[in-house]
Amino acid sequence: MKRICILFVFIITCFSGCNSRQPEKQEVSVSATSTPLPDTPGLSPYLSITESYYTDTSETGIGSQCIIYDLQTKKFVHKGSVDYTSAYPLAAYSKNFDDIFFSADSGHGDQVYQYSNNQNIQLTDKFYAINYIIPCGNKLFVAAKLLKHYCIEPFIFDPVSKEVDRVFEDKEDDRFTWSVGTIPESNSVLFSYYSDSVQRNCDENDCSTSGIALLNMETGKVKQIYKIHKYIWGVAGNEEKLYICCAKAGVGKRNYNILYEVDMATKKKKKLDVPIVVTEKLELWNNTLYCIGREKNDENRGIYAIDLDTLKAEPVYLQQEDAFINDFSMCY
Repeated sequence: MKRICILFVFIITCFSGCNSRQPEKQEVSVSATSTPLPDTPGLSPYLSITESYYTDTSETGIGSQCIIYDLQTKKFVHKGSVDYTSAYPLAAYSKNFDDIFFSADSGHGDQVYQYSNNQNIQLTDKFYAINYIIPCGNKLFVAAKLLKHYCIEPFIFDPVSKEVDRVFEDKEDDRFTWSVGTIPESNSVLFSYYSDSVQRNCDENDCSTSGIALLNMETGKVKQIYKIHKYIWGVAGNEEKLYICCAKAGVGKRNYNILYEVDMATKKKKKLDVPIVVTEKLELWNNTLYCIGREKNDENRGIYAIDLDTLKAEPVYLQQEDAFINDFSMCY
């Protein structure tokens, strides 16, 4: 049930029926600010989007472009492209460093790299596979599998000191970190997890109970805040509300995902009736829920914004004909 394996196959399947033209870059005349963040994080969050595309007409090379969407100006800026060599492509722009952090094959597992001054700089050597790289102020949140380990787990990584902080260790190597969302206001990260051994023994109509935890990016402390007997495809929220995109089982049930709002004071949840199919990934900012989804009668994926006051959904960035949106994250 690993995100790495499933989405890699999905990407190749998606590309096989596409044209070979490289997607148009999303550059605009008004760019998002690249000034460093102040000491208090969370004042200028933005969406960083990873999108893969063919780099040549023979369809043998694949690149990953990094596009940011400024949540204040509502403008897109293409920040650069890197070669797609990792199991799962990630390319996230950091305003704080004014660089792209990405995953790449080092020859000894996929590692975190920094694209700076036209150079690819390897920053880590401890990982085997990586599912998330998210700039959070002057640190990176990384969800990865260590060399000689099995499950994906969360880490706090300092690009300057190269320190890797293992914040949610499981000595049984059975706890699998899956969906992630950030809370810029409190410099924290929400992530879901499940028991891999339990999940492997579930049939197509059941799943392991998923937990949701809150990681403080400053202190490294993890607090477990919620559990649900569903397979989680997206999680976002704040101190008052939690939003969960989930299904009763795994990949085959993604088209039947349900979106819940959880009151964190009472822990009671309610279903949100939205006009799109929310397939994966959630981020929350300014009472707007961002997600990857599609129209109910259309297979074309895209990033959508759901107004939580009206529950109306509007497309933010639709997947292009010959490209694939791998992921996006709210960075700050």
